[in-house]
This record gives sequence, C-alpha cells and structure tokens, in this order.
Amino acid sequence: LNLVVPLGEQRTIEVPFWPVPGYGRTWLTADNEGKGYSVNEAGDTLVVNFNVEAARTAMRVAGERLAQRAALLGVDSQLTEKLESIKTDYALISQVSTEEDKARIADKVLAASLELSDDLVLAIAEAEIPKVRKGRTSIQVRDAAGIPVTGAKIHFQQREHDFLFGAVESFGFRSAKPGNSGFTKTFQTLREAGFNHLTVHVSWLEIEKQPGKYQFEQWDRSLGIRQAVENGLSLKLRGLIHADAMPQYVKSGDFKDFRKALLAYTKAFLDHYKSNYGESVVSVEVINEASLHHFDFLKKRADKIDMIDTVSAMARKSFPQATIIVNDVDNDLGQRFDEDPDWQHVESPYEAYRAFSAMGADYDANGLEWYPGLQANFFGIMQFQGPLQNFSKISAELDRYGTLSKPLHLTEFAIPSTYKDSWGSGLWKENWDPGIQGEYAKRFYTIAFSKPYIEEITYWGISDNEPWVVTGGLMDKKYQAKPVLDILSKLLNSWLSSGEVITDSQGRSSIEGFAGDYTYSVIGREELNGSFSISRPK
Repeated sequence: LNLVVPLGEQRTIEVPFWPVPGYGRTWLTADNEGKGYSVNEAGDTLVVNFNVEAARTAMRVAGERLAQRAALLGVDSQLTEKLESIKTDYALISQVSTEEDKARIADKVLAASLELSDDLVLAIAEAEIPKVRKGRTSIQVRDAAGIPVTGAKIHFQQREHDFLFGAVESFGFRSAKPGNSGFTKTFQTLREAGFNHLTVHVSWLEIEKQPGKYQFEQWDRSLGIRQAVENGLSLKLRGLIHADAMPQYVKSGDFKDFRKALLAYTKAFLDHYKSNYGESVVSVEVINEASLHHFDFLKKRADKIDMIDTVSAMARKSFPQATIIVNDVDNDLGQRFDEDPDWQHVESPYEAYRAFSAMGADYDANGLEWYPGLQANFFGIMQFQGPLQNFSKISAELDRYGTLSKPLHLTEFAIPSTYKDSWGSGLWKENWDPGIQGEYAKRFYTIAFSKPYIEEITYWGISDNEPWVVTGGLMDKKYQAKPVLDILSKLLNSWLSSGEVITDSQGRSSIEGFAGDYTYSVIGREELNGSFSISRPK
C-alpha cells in the first residue's frame, strides 16, 4: 500500500477492511503512539510494517482502556496479567528478522489487544449506565382525607423509558403486507421487547408522484402507523429534505422552484401528521444525510442552513413538543468542505455539524446512521459494503460527536445475520450469523446507552423484508423473532426499574430507578395508587 502525504505533516494510517486472524475484518489505525507519521524531505520514503504498527497502536489503546476501567472499578489482576502477556508477545517481534514473521506475531498481538479492548469498553459502559441513566425522586402517599399514610408498602413499576428505543420498516411492510392483525402482532412483540418508538419513513418521491397531489393515507396504511400508535409507540417523522427522494419534476427545476415545491410539500406533510397523530410525534427529521448529499439546488452551505431553518420553523409550529433533528451518516474519512462545485460540497458529518452550530442553524439534535459490517442491497439499485470498527473505536468516535453542542440520536443501526464468501464487508470474530448479530447488537446498545449525550437508538429493519441491510432485521421475513430480538429484549427490559419501598412518618418514600415514567400502588390498599417520573442526572 503506497500513500502520498504532505511534507512535514503528521498523519495516522487508517485501513477500513483489514483481516485480523481470530478477530475478523475490521477498521484499523496505526498512529505511532499518537504522534503520527511524517515525511520531511521531497523524495523521502517511510516504510512501515502495518501489521506491527497496528498491533502497537491497539496494544496502547488496550492499556488506556485498562486504566480507565481501573479508575471506575479498581484494579483487576487477571486483566492486568492479560495485558502483560500481550506485551510479552509483542516483544518477540524484535527477535525475528523477516517482515513476514514480524507480521505473524503482530497479528496475534493485534487480535488479543482488540478483544481485550472490546471487553474493557463493555465493562466500562456497564459501570457507567447507572450513573448516567438512573435518577431519584420522592413520592408522598395520602389517603382520601389527605392524611399521610405511614409505614405503607409501595410497589412501583416503570412503564416507560425517557430513552427512545426505535425501530423502522421503511419499505419492507409495503412488500410483505402483513395486514392489520399482522401489524398489531408485530408492534405488540416490539413493545414487549422494550421498543417504544417508530420512525415513519416518508418518501417525497412516493407521496407526490404528480405535482400537488399527495398520497399520505396510502403510505401510512402500508407502514401500519395507526397500529404502532395504538400499541404505545411514539413517532419520528423522517426526511423532509432528502436528495435521493425528491420527485423528478423537483429535481429538474431551479432553486426557486425547489423551494416552492418543498415548502408546499412540507406544509401538507405537517398538516397531515398533526391532524392524524398529534401528540404521538416526538421528533421530526428535517434533512437527511446533510453532509453526504450536496443537493444540486443548495449550492452553498448557507443555502442548506436556510432550508433547515425554514423547515424547522414549520415543524416547530406544528409539533412544539418535538425534537428537531438533522441527520447524517457515519462516513468520516477526513473529507472537508470546499465551496468549489467540482468538489460537490462533500464534508464529514462531524465538520458539517460543527459548521451548522457555528452558523446558528435552528435544530435540536444531531442524528447519525451507523451500519457496522454493512452489506447493502437496495432493490438491486444500490449494492455496496461497509467497514466495521472495534468497540473501543466505536466508543471513542461516539465520544467525539458527544463533544458537539447538541445531543446525539443514533437514527439508523443494523447488522447482517448471514454472510457470503463473495462479500467483502466488515466482520466481527467470524462470519455473521444470527448469534453473532445478537451479541454484537447487545454490546453496541450497551455502549451507546452508557453515553449521556445519546437520546435514541433506532434499529433499521424490523424484519428481513427491509431492503437495505441484507438479513439485518430483528425478525425474519415471516415476522418471527430472531435471536437478536430476544437478546435485545432481555437487555432493554433489564433497564426498567421496579421494586417496593416503605413510607416514612410523612407518608414519603425515596425511589431510585432508570429515568422515565412510573406507576405505583399501596399493597393492601389498591385504591391508593398514582404515577410519577424520574429524571436523568444532569
């Protein structure tokens, strides 16, 4: 692999699809102890053994994660010994002469370092979750006469999280057509599993096939939105400004016509969902993949922000309770914005969000799509694959977005449950199968839930009918639960609190639990019941 770099500038080496025996095919970094690599004179060449350098970086990161875990949970001698064993193996590299032998030893170090980091990051996340997701409140019980009830045993039960565990079937329902009873059963299953949120994927192209004629009702029926709401799922309205989903008559117009058509569609869109679903709407995504698509009609970033502000203002008026989201895809390869049209306005989502914030764009939260090991096949039109990051890298990348001024919503997430030899997508441990899909999802959800700035994780693909990530659904094509749904069900329900407490002389009792809404009742006096909420720590 040959790389050309600017003279005198420090660079890390990033390789998205590197096979690591015993670990999988993953995104690797070599950073020379965090200092980077440089070439200082024209014509100079720096040759590195990437296996060795990646192993050195991974070993250092494992040490940093071990120190982080020790600060939270104390020193673990077994983990310390494991890292020392890795360092001992790494020292053997200096005792062999050929680059191939060095690489073989480095691969062993690399796999062990990545696996250790994965386990450490998971332990850190599990320790952080109670700190960032649990709160405390006090309730008082009085009888019908208003007298405090002392010494009463109260049973409390959490009925809803303040966190959004979402799901979506963007086109799958339209092809599978489960019918009203099928919709009801599917959403009941998701609700029992702990999912509480549905993304309403609305395609402008499908809604307005003829100028000025909108077909929302037909689309809503195909997605079972009514049945989702009846089963207690809140709604996100998605993708008002979406370059890939605009009607052809809009794509062929100039910016003035685009703006006019978009605002007319937005008004019809918001009016329809306000009148039909009202308070069920808790978020509105005003633009999809804001950095990835340059939008022929939005020639400058200021144009894009103007449209975000305009559509956001309309959404806020219709849904004052809703979070306004700008969405993007995790594709940060170091690209930067350039006003030159030949560059097509491509930038990383991180840079876009920094710029939007600096320029005062009017929205509430950043959205991020995350597809590890992606194998996409969108109706045979778009077919491509994506890399997979180890969990330590995932945690660090999420934390980078956490430094921005707005909360983060993980708006799309899915992973395959099968693998074909012809694929070149990222892998974790072995070829994807239903069990590995479930275990990977469990770890990802745990890490994301431990981050206080994250407010949502939406799984993109209720079933394998979803035409995006191949076999990436929570259910199979017949809407039967796959292992990933069972695993996530146990995980999400473990993050619901319940228990019993005794009231004091003032009829009060303090309750600790995961943030969200609760009900309570006094044991032996069922007429004394009520509800309360617990907020997350600030």
